[in-house]
Amino acid sequence: KVNRRIIANNFRLYTSSWKENNSTLINALNVEKNVMFLILTLIILVASMNIISGLIIFVKEKNKDIGILKTIGLSNKSLIKIFLSIGLIIGLIGTIFGGLVGVIFSLNIKSIQFFIENILHTDLFAKEIYYLSNLPSRVDNLEVFYVLIISIIICLIATTIPAYRSMKVDPIKSLKND
Repeated sequence: KVNRRIIANNFRLYTSSWKENNSTLINALNVEKNVMFLILTLIILVASMNIISGLIIFVKEKNKDIGILKTIGLSNKSLIKIFLSIGLIIGLIGTIFGGLVGVIFSLNIKSIQFFIENILHTDLFAKEIYYLSNLPSRVDNLEVFYVLIISIIICLIATTIPAYRSMKVDPIKSLKND
């Protein structure tokens, strides 16, 4: 049967790869990957705004303490170091905790999927709809490292605004108000 087809086509053979046959699906997956990157970036920005607002509130609450420290001779440079250290500690704790949860979740995604499917009594990824029976998961140590480093850098950048605001605290006004 195959020989007849080859002879009928004058020995012209055409091949195509899986990627060529499913280019629409691959393009859709690439778009989804880019959208997920955008969403995760927005989540990180919201988290950094939380750090900024939390530290600004912390600076306002510690106005009197900042005033006392400045009165006894603490330099602005030392004050900035204190607030950058606080932000770095918060960022490190959040980044390490988030990184661990993310890696553990990724390594156990099949078990988590099975657990959720048993609770909901449904298939999360019906083959007819998603062309997948489960979520493929791969943990790349280098990518995890980059994400952790970038998260810490974003935390440090987010911390600089409140740190510099602490520098502007007038010791006389802060002590006078309380």
